[in-house]
Amino acid sequence: MKTRAFPSPFSLTALCAAAFLVSCASASAPRVVIPDPSPGTVSAKMSVGRAIGGVVAISVGVTNATDDEYVIDADRIEGVDAGGARIASLTVAEAAERSGDADAINRIAQGELGRKLAKPGDSVGGIVFFPDGTYYSLRVHAAHGTSGELVEVVAFKAL
Repeated sequence: MKTRAFPSPFSLTALCAAAFLVSCASASAPRVVIPDPSPGTVSAKMSVGRAIGGVVAISVGVTNATDDEYVIDADRIEGVDAGGARIASLTVAEAAERSGDADAINRIAQGELGRKLAKPGDSVGGIVFFPDGTYYSLRVHAAHGTSGELVEVVAFKAL
């Protein structure tokens, strides 16, 4: 009669933990950094994640230190590359298709910026997807809550 050797519970646990860490490392979202309020302004900061296929996830944090409401919408955020070119953000569906790893994109997209209202004194933040590249800043076009007038806010990399 043949006996079959089974892995020890410890080695199975270690294997599962390693697999989990590898999956998290390949699909980790960048940390959302919220800028300190600067009275009378809308300010923003960004943090860049690692590329997944042909896509990079960038977190953006926006602080509204004005007396007005502003709508922050991922569709109105542009990445700026080294040459100054403005690159439009991708929808989650576009990012999933372009990356070739829909599962990783969908995990990261749980923290998606989408469309958020920044009330006076509030901060909002989330993930925005862009084609893979090197981005030096973001242009956030915040819409005034009453008039709809767009205000451009520049987000630089958080240090």
